[in-house]
Amino acid sequence: MNLVKTNFLRGGDVTTKPNRCRGIRTLAVGAVLLAMRLPMTAWAAEAAPEMVTDRPDQTESTPLVTPGRWQVEMGWTHAETASGAATLAGDALPETLLRVGLIADRVELRLIHAGWGMEALRPGGSLGSGLNDGAVGFKFGLLKEAALRPDVSLNVHTSVPIGAKDRTSDRFDPDFRFLIAHSLPADFALSCNLGAAWSPAASIEYTLSLGVPLGGDWGGFVESFGDLPAAGGAGAHLVDGGITWGLRPNLQLDLAGGAGLSDSAEDWFGGVGISVRYPD
Repeated sequence: MNLVKTNFLRGGDVTTKPNRCRGIRTLAVGAVLLAMRLPMTAWAAEAAPEMVTDRPDQTESTPLVTPGRWQVEMGWTHAETASGAATLAGDALPETLLRVGLIADRVELRLIHAGWGMEALRPGGSLGSGLNDGAVGFKFGLLKEAALRPDVSLNVHTSVPIGAKDRTSDRFDPDFRFLIAHSLPADFALSCNLGAAWSPAASIEYTLSLGVPLGGDWGGFVESFGDLPAAGGAGAHLVDGGITWGLRPNLQLDLAGGAGLSDSAEDWFGGVGISVRYPD
């Protein structure tokens, strides 16, 4: 799953590459600066679209950030899984997704970092902490909703092994998702994602989310999501729900939580977050 999504209790085992880290950071910063240097006068004159975020649910949204704007979505997630008399607890913060509009309704740059990870065993104490891996990718707008036709976009990412040696994959693992959404009566919305990830074995990923209007600047969702190993075996299946609060047109707070439905999933998780877009 996406690195900023719930999945961080399943860690990696590798070696940090400092020179590679500097190169990736330089490339990422350069890409953002190039995007922000594009002419902004015409875009600034346009009315700002509604801000749509990819958090706090696991379902990635179909809309793209428009050119001349960037959007940062950050949060903290806590998860726990019991095994006999012991409980494994983990935290990741700040989970960060930076989205930069490149080409109107067509391409969005995405820079992702899963934050600082911390694990502890109760009873027992800390199991360690350190920097998690990151990812870089793009969102492509494919189809616009019209009558019975849904809104369709495509996410393509690769992980970037910048994490600490005991929590990085030491690989560039690709993933993709088709993002599908359709509006329903009374401002409800139905969305789903379907894709695959390699880490290194292939797995099929799915999400199904119902967006629920709660009145005013409040929104909610209920969702089912998970993954299935392509080679067979037990998958991870979970359900969750949450709320969002738009304090301003370019500022949103969120709260979410969920529970596992299968043995390979976390028992439960919860988190909070904030999303900001600039310019408004």
